Amino acid sequence: MNQKNKRRLNLVTKLVILYIIVMSLIFLTQIFYIVPFIKNEKLESIKSYQEEIAQNISSIIDNKNLEFKEELLNMADLPEFSNMDIEAQTPILVNYKNIIKGVYNYFVLDSEAWYVSSSLEDLSPWQTQSHPEDPSFNISFIKGKTYYSTPVYFKSVGEINYYISVPILSETGERIGVLIGIILLNDLIEMIYKHDLQEGTHITLVDNEGTVVASSGIDLYVLEDGPLSLDHSEHPDVQAVLEGNTGSFEHEHEGLINYSSTSIVESNGWGVIVRTPTVVLHAEVNKIERFLWLINTILFIVPLIILIVYSRQIDLERTRSEKMVQRQSEELKDNREKKLAVLGQLAGGVAHDLRNPLGAIKNGIYFLNMAIKKPQTDIKKTLGILDKAIIKSENIISNILNFGRPGTSIKKNINIGNILQDIITQTDIPDNIKVLNKLDKSIPAVFADPGQTIQIFSNIILNAVQAMPEGGKLTVKYAIIDKKWLDISVSDTGIGIPAENMDKIFDPMFTSKAKGIGLGLALIKILVDANGGKISVNSKVGEGTAFTLKLPTRRNR
Repeated sequence: MNQKNKRRLNLVTKLVILYIIVMSLIFLTQIFYIVPFIKNEKLESIKSYQEEIAQNISSIIDNKNLEFKEELLNMADLPEFSNMDIEAQTPILVNYKNIIKGVYNYFVLDSEAWYVSSSLEDLSPWQTQSHPEDPSFNISFIKGKTYYSTPVYFKSVGEINYYISVPILSETGERIGVLIGIILLNDLIEMIYKHDLQEGTHITLVDNEGTVVASSGIDLYVLEDGPLSLDHSEHPDVQAVLEGNTGSFEHEHEGLINYSSTSIVESNGWGVIVRTPTVVLHAEVNKIERFLWLINTILFIVPLIILIVYSRQIDLERTRSEKMVQRQSEELKDNREKKLAVLGQLAGGVAHDLRNPLGAIKNGIYFLNMAIKKPQTDIKKTLGILDKAIIKSENIISNILNFGRPGTSIKKNINIGNILQDIITQTDIPDNIKVLNKLDKSIPAVFADPGQTIQIFSNIILNAVQAMPEGGKLTVKYAIIDKKWLDISVSDTGIGIPAENMDKIFDPMFTSKAKGIGLGLALIKILVDANGGKISVNSKVGEGTAFTLKLPTRRNR
């Protein structure tokens, strides 16, 4: 071996370096793209989930407020109220209390802020004085607007309620009193307390002063100071609600980072906050991250160790092959045939040895699929990606083996039109590539090996698609030459082949692709020659490439 050959890296070393580069790129893609993508998807999912809950609860409260307000306005419009017939009002108020669910009591104030009627049996305790400072009187009677109160806790009966008041108008449109309806909040508090939520997610309902009215998973009634004793006005998400802001955002409170979604009850200004600690959000992603580390260890470290262990044996085989090539070189005049011979044997040996570690990896993935009974969606997706990568690797190894030992061609008459149509249909062709299929039923049969023919045209069409990353036209057409030969042309409008590379494109190990190993076109040339055909190429940089294959027809055997 001369000095130049000693400096040249052997095939095994090249494969190891290539494997390390590929796996490193896969690993970096997972860390800097897949994991952040999963995190972002998880965050978007939580955002959608939290916002839906917040909006649903605020809508429920708002609808109840508006429905009750409408009931009060309808009552206030009755003649007994517009004429201020106090004696006739009481039975109406009692009746409405009995038929409308969730109502605690009704009251009527006259124009001087005295309680004049109610659904209570005894109103006298309320009639010791007038109540001109009552907000319901000031807002509804003085300003003529609907008033929504803050919630009130009645410890003696263990109930929380709040009231809505509307003005009572005379038949001439003058304000003559106020109708007040008191609503029980116990059912609403119970609904939020027992709301079915994802682990770690929490709901808080606050009034327009930042006081907690209801909370999921927290029994407000067992607090030392009772319900309505929690002031959360200093919480960043509660402050956002008090300022009228809605949406989803991340914030820190007392050293804990949370992700909150807020919604405001339009009628009374209360706020619904759905909050999840970010540690809960990231727990699942961290689990996937650890799983990826495990898979990468299996796919990277284990095969690398196997390659290193067997590198010496493979190197010895390479050395023997080189000696054999040196002996054969004395008899062979064609330098290309010598190169194909040695590379074929080396590629076959290496591919054969790579199948064992690849099989171990495939078994490992199968074991993980069996061991994880109910995998999470992201884990299941990752295992699917790995399984597809194994299949792709096996196909590459099969191509290498075919290069090393293409086998005997078993020729027969085949319908080349159907074969080409099937290949076009099964190839993953992007939408931005237009296929011009100029084959018709008059295309004659060719005399060739069916499997090798499929392999030839599959590689050529795939190369054409890959040459048009920005889109273009893929054209397949044919021409009959002297009734003995059939010319089939596959052309693209892709990047083209530089003139300096035209003489080398069929050489083994030559490639202009960043991820190629340079066996595709070399194998195509071997298979075309084995089937008695010829292949030529015409290309111009920036305009495209056309491969033309001349194959014998059934009349030329």
